[in-house]
Amino acid sequence: MANNGLKADGFRGFMANRFGRIAELAQEYLTWRGSIQAFFNAVVDINSNKLVLAVSTFIQNDWFTCCSEIYSKMGELMIFPMMEILGIDKRGDERNADRTWAGVKGFFDSKLVDLNELMVERKEHPRSGKDRLEGAVIEEVIDAVKNQLSKTDYFTRSEGETSGEMKYAPLTNLG
Repeated sequence: MANNGLKADGFRGFMANRFGRIAELAQEYLTWRGSIQAFFNAVVDINSNKLVLAVSTFIQNDWFTCCSEIYSKMGELMIFPMMEILGIDKRGDERNADRTWAGVKGFFDSKLVDLNELMVERKEHPRSGKDRLEGAVIEEVIDAVKNQLSKTDYFTRSEGETSGEMKYAPLTNLG
């Protein structure tokens, strides 16, 4: 960069868009929602410009909060555990995660059962519209995961057929 006349003070390189970032931001928003709203009500002139008005509209919107709550829950149910088992962003305890292909297959098999039970509960016995929405979101997550897994032969075979296969294959290109 210096060769091209660009200042590089403090530049450490580009970072990829982290997996689970939206779920983490949803959790952060929910944690600070009351303080953010109080700040906007006490200090901010929401009509000062369109950007501030848009932000104010989002933080006051019940649907935005509802969707943040559901996305945060999806993070807890699926995204963060998947990050842990795959070792993404050094999340979780590496010693306790079964970071093998068999471990990943077992993870998805058990998670899909858990998610399916929760989906059925939310869709058949909803306490609110939020429960129905959560059930629909979980159903879409299940369909998306099953679709992705069906494209890899290893995940579609039974345990006996995959016992020795991919035993030493790394999960990532990091080895």
